[in-house]
Amino acid sequence: MSRSKKNTSNHESQSPALRPSEDQSTSNPPLAGRFRRSRFFWPAIMILVAFGISVYYQNSLSPEVYYKRAQNLLEKEPGKADEQAQLAIDKANGNYPAAQLLQCRALAATNQWDAALGGFTLIRDTSSCNPAELVALAEQAIRSQKFKLAEFALDAARKSERPTHRTFEMLIPLKLQSGRITEALQLSRAWQVAHPRSAQAWSYSGGILATQFDLTAAIADFQEAMKHSPASELEIHIRKSLVQLLADTGDFAGAREELDFLRRAGEIDETLRLKSVQVLRMEGKLDDALAEIENYIKEVGSSSEALKQRGILFLDKGDTDSAIRDLKAAVAENDFDKDAHFKLAQAYLRTNQKALAEPHLKRQRELVEATTRILAVSSELEKTPTDAKLREELAELYKKIGRK
Repeated sequence: MSRSKKNTSNHESQSPALRPSEDQSTSNPPLAGRFRRSRFFWPAIMILVAFGISVYYQNSLSPEVYYKRAQNLLEKEPGKADEQAQLAIDKANGNYPAAQLLQCRALAATNQWDAALGGFTLIRDTSSCNPAELVALAEQAIRSQKFKLAEFALDAARKSERPTHRTFEMLIPLKLQSGRITEALQLSRAWQVAHPRSAQAWSYSGGILATQFDLTAAIADFQEAMKHSPASELEIHIRKSLVQLLADTGDFAGAREELDFLRRAGEIDETLRLKSVQVLRMEGKLDDALAEIENYIKEVGSSSEALKQRGILFLDKGDTDSAIRDLKAAVAENDFDKDAHFKLAQAYLRTNQKALAEPHLKRQRELVEATTRILAVSSELEKTPTDAKLREELAELYKKIGRK
């Protein structure tokens, strides 16, 4: 009896509400529990931890670390170098000149020239940039004919404590190319101050002065260049320039000295052969000069310049008919040669043909006036380089004298 009651009480004590049902005992555990028990749980946790560590590490890196990375990537992977440079700039709150310059070089290496130019203009203090890297950017830009960026970079490099020769020899032609002759000459002078023994610096200024028809000053600078032991190729260039300038200023003894040196060096080209004729003429050696020009025409051809030189010699010797023949041919081939027009007018006047002489005298005056006006307009443009009217006038004047 008691056992029966005990069994009954045990049976009753396990009521349906307290016993797990068949459905509860066979159902799946919750999602979180299943994931914790899966084989992916701990690997996922490790990934999250690693990611967190990586984010923390990246955030703790200094701008210099990213900059160094960009430097290492620049040559072989400029695209990645750009990314690292940008991170360096961002970490430095947008003001990291070295990284900004490096980014410009990376952009240039991937032909993103507009972005490179824009990025360069955002550099607040270019004086803290490495001048060698500025020059490197300029070289990239010049190779791709991106002259504005090249000029910006070189202007910045020039402001360094002691600008390099390369800085000046690239920047001066850029100034000349855009018509800023005074700036180019000033840069030549700055080059001479920074490197007083540079023959090349004096040669540059001599060449600029010659284009401005300041022949005496040009000669002085070329002669100064010769005092500083120029390299052989530069020496030949200087001596050739001196032949032209000395002859044009009437120093035929000096021109002869330079010609003799060049002849011994085997450096007499076609232009110097013609200049030699001029020097012989001014030395009074008309027969030698005539023989020289005849040989030139046989060997090289009857260019307008050669015909003019022979015509002048015929005029000097009193053979006006031959002079008129050659000088007419010279101006027919080159209507912009003011000297040929003037000499032809002289030949006509000697034969009392004033009516034929007058058009050539008029043409010679027009060419002289245009040349004089070019110098004045060029000087005005130096002061107001954005003046469109002056630029148009200068272009028209150059057309009048046969230059583009």
